[in-house]
Amino acid sequence: MSYFFDYYSKRNINNYETGKKGEVLYFSNRNDSTYSLSIELTNSDNKAIIIDKKKKITVHFDVTMGFIINDSVNLSKLKNSKLYTTVIFRNSRRYKKFVQDFEYEIDNITNKSIFHLTRFNNKKRKKIISEHYYFFEKDLNNLALIKNSVKEYIIDKFKVNIKEEDNLKRILHLKKGEIASETNFIETKNINYNFIFEIDEEFPKMNFTTN
Repeated sequence: MSYFFDYYSKRNINNYETGKKGEVLYFSNRNDSTYSLSIELTNSDNKAIIIDKKKKITVHFDVTMGFIINDSVNLSKLKNSKLYTTVIFRNSRRYKKFVQDFEYEIDNITNKSIFHLTRFNNKKRKKIISEHYYFFEKDLNNLALIKNSVKEYIIDKFKVNIKEEDNLKRILHLKKGEIASETNFIETKNINYNFIFEIDEEFPKMNFTTN
C-alpha cells in the first residue's frame, strides 16, 4: 500500500479531563482530504493510525519509543501494520439546528489575534454544545504552507479578515466554562513523501468514531 503526504504538523496536546498529554505528528495530502496519518506519542499510549474514509479502512502501526521526525521524514520506523478492512465511520452527536456566535480580537502590539467560537444547540442559545478559542500569530516562515483548514473555514464562514501571515498556533477547547483540552502547534511544513508499506496482519470489521 502507499499514501502520499505533502503536509506535516507537530502538535503538543494536553487533555485536562483524562490527563493525556504529549505530541501528535499529523500528515495529510492537500489534494485529497479523504485520508491522513496521525502519530500519537503521549504519556498513555504510542500509536499511529492511517484513516482512509474513501476506502473505509484504517491501518494501525506500532510506534517505537523515541520516535521522532527530523529534517527528513522517514516513516519506515512504523512497524507491524494492521489493516482493518471494513470500518464503520460513525459521526459524533450532531445538532441539526445549532447556531454559532463568534468574537474576533486583534492585538496590534503583540501581532496576535483570537477567534472565539461558541456553538449553541438552537437559536434560543440556552445550551452550549461546544466552545473554542483559536489563537493566531504572525509567522513569516510559513507563508508558503498549505492553507490551514481551520483558518480557511473561519475566513469563509464568518468573513473574518485573518492576515495571510497569521498562522494558527493554539486551540483551547472549553466545557462548562473550563479548559478541557489544549493544542499547541509546534512545527508545520510542506513535505514530499510517499509512504509505501506492506500489510502484516488483516483484521475484520471494527468501529471507529470520527467527527
